[in-house]
Amino acid sequence: MPRGKKTLSVHFTDLCNNDCVFCVVGIPQRSQELDAAAEERITRAIREGKDQGFEVVNVHGGEPTVSPRLLPALEMIRDCGYPEVHLQTNGRRLEDVRFVRRLRELNVTIFIVSMHGRCAETHDGLTGAPGGFAQTVRGIVNVKEAGGIVQTNTVVTRPNLGEVEAMVDWLAELGVDCLNVSNLHPAGTALLHFEALTPTVRELQLHLPPVLRKALDRRIRVTLEGFPPCFLPGLEAHHLARHDGIISVEIRGAWIDDYERWMDEVQKVKDGQCGECAAAASCGGVYKEYVERRGWSEIRACCAPLTAVPS
Repeated sequence: MPRGKKTLSVHFTDLCNNDCVFCVVGIPQRSQELDAAAEERITRAIREGKDQGFEVVNVHGGEPTVSPRLLPALEMIRDCGYPEVHLQTNGRRLEDVRFVRRLRELNVTIFIVSMHGRCAETHDGLTGAPGGFAQTVRGIVNVKEAGGIVQTNTVVTRPNLGEVEAMVDWLAELGVDCLNVSNLHPAGTALLHFEALTPTVRELQLHLPPVLRKALDRRIRVTLEGFPPCFLPGLEAHHLARHDGIISVEIRGAWIDDYERWMDEVQKVKDGQCGECAAAASCGGVYKEYVERRGWSEIRACCAPLTAVPS
């Protein structure tokens, strides 16, 4: 996601060509596009947003690249004068070189590409899309050859957690600019597979710190998303929300003025000891579904309140 810029994030479509077992949106394989009223709301939000000081439009779904409305919408965004457009995608359609070139012509600058394993077996198994791994890898290569910026996003799960460190060298060879590691939000489809998918705090603490060390050695930027700082002490400076500007979201007719604050207030909870933590003011807590399933005892055993947070 963009850093330090006022961003309008638009839920562009419910269509998706993946069937991810951890999908938080919970709408895989929907066969219908958003209706005309939703399209009008999106159009109005984009046109009005430029006058409201938004610098970036972030397009997400579903999977935006499978929607026939994407290219006309990008033309409108360009004509509105936004200096930057980001596209969140599973990357499969990016294997088409001509499609990638057209996206670049329409001012898509950053491609936020989902990559959920070091090998096809893991990635395709989690995304429910046989052949998707190879398509996404070709897509990343095409974007880099077209001069785009690639930020991969990996949702850490029990099946892929042991592969994330190995992904660093490989993604560096592909020319990826940033590796974003996301904490699994066990909601939507992901909640149905909670135990099989959701790492414990101890598992996260065992596997993720070596990822950052290796990335720094390879001069790759790594960001962390959705993790309470106490889960990964010493890595506080890499948490994405600490560097973001305001992100406003339009999703199916609902307007969220400050997405990070909404996530903190609606999707997360805190324990009594959270008030003792130096990160209390900037941390929203733990995903509520995690606490409902596993309780606070494991978190208390693994996490101590931080005494300082890097500025």
